[in-house]
Amino acid sequence: MQKIKDINGLIKEGKCLSVLSHPLRLKILDYIHNNQPVCVSQIYKELDLEQSVTSNHLGYLRKAGVLNTARDGKKIFYSLDKSKLEQIFDKIRNYFTKQ
Repeated sequence: MQKIKDINGLIKEGKCLSVLSHPLRLKILDYIHNNQPVCVSQIYKELDLEQSVTSNHLGYLRKAGVLNTARDGKKIFYSLDKSKLEQIFDKIRNYFTKQ
């Protein structure tokens, strides 16, 4: 695992946390966590969201690198990239606990 060496690295990881901390994205992440793999239609129907809103938030989560995707025809299925999530949290924890 690459370590955070300075404030710029910390800011980068903080941006990922910012993406993750949005209330609607947390609901989406929770739904994916409990039902993975899922496609966008399952998410927006179950969470009573607009398809475009759901896709927009999934885009932020994909850009942050916390989702895995698998295509089956026209459908894209989402699951959590648990190793990426662990890396984000570990980097920040290690930065503040380093000696």
